Amino acid sequence: MGIELDGIISDFSTIANQLGLPGWPAKFDVEYLAAPHKPKALRPGHGAIYVFALADDVTSEAGRGRVLKVGRVGPNSNARFQSQHYSPASSRSNLANSIPGYPALWSWLGIDDMDSSTIREWMLTHLDRANVYVPSASAELIPQLEMYVRARPGRLRLRGLGMIDVPMTNRQVEDLTIQLVLEREHAAGRSAIDTRGKGALADIEGDWLIEVKAFGGSARGADLWLETRRVDAALSEPTRFHLVVVEAIRSKHPRIIDVHGEQLSRNFWIAVARSATSRCPSQPARMTRLSKASRRSHSAPTLGQLPIV
Repeated sequence: MGIELDGIISDFSTIANQLGLPGWPAKFDVEYLAAPHKPKALRPGHGAIYVFALADDVTSEAGRGRVLKVGRVGPNSNARFQSQHYSPASSRSNLANSIPGYPALWSWLGIDDMDSSTIREWMLTHLDRANVYVPSASAELIPQLEMYVRARPGRLRLRGLGMIDVPMTNRQVEDLTIQLVLEREHAAGRSAIDTRGKGALADIEGDWLIEVKAFGGSARGADLWLETRRVDAALSEPTRFHLVVVEAIRSKHPRIIDVHGEQLSRNFWIAVARSATSRCPSQPARMTRLSKASRRSHSAPTLGQLPIV
């Protein structure tokens, strides 16, 4: 089975003990369900984290053990745990709804054809699942454990030895980046749809207008470019327009940097001032250049803090 959690759980337990995390000590129980698997009910008196990954016998470019979802539930969320991820219409955000919505990924995952009526059977037949049960008395550890499982081996591939790099085309990087931002929006309860190629003002539209920029490595020191109409949208709707940079998307630790409101406006005017003195004839007139990231030493960027200016 491609999913290997025991070593990761052991490492997390050591760290939780050293830090004295709220909810520790706790007894974790790891359960593996190999494909074809049958969803189980959440154990009474427990919350859980869960992992979906491609089964060993799946033939695809993505490869066995490729993780498609890491999630968590509290002790009172059996529907989310047992059934919602297998039914597209069951909730706003679930795995069964995501996979049919991204046909660009199908061939990479070994899928010939897919729709909402066939996704459940495909998941049961082609995906392994792992559950880590956490006692209710230690429920404070559940989000900590979920984040650790996500970050330790990487968002896209979960193996005991960590991230295994798989070459991705620029289009695959873009598609995965959009998916990552959509998942963030849905998890926050905001509406969001992919509007690329539809003449929209941004890559993602819904409660927010979101222009997404993807970097396979670090975005530090990079120039960011926006079409003039998108700059106009950002200035006319400052509370709604967000510039979201996802960096290190090819690595095991992708980071989301969200710039909006006053911070984004400030950088626009700095960019205009700089471009007025540095524009060369080869630069498209319809594009506006944002200022470069600071080259000064600073800590890793966090959500909402793009180290520019």
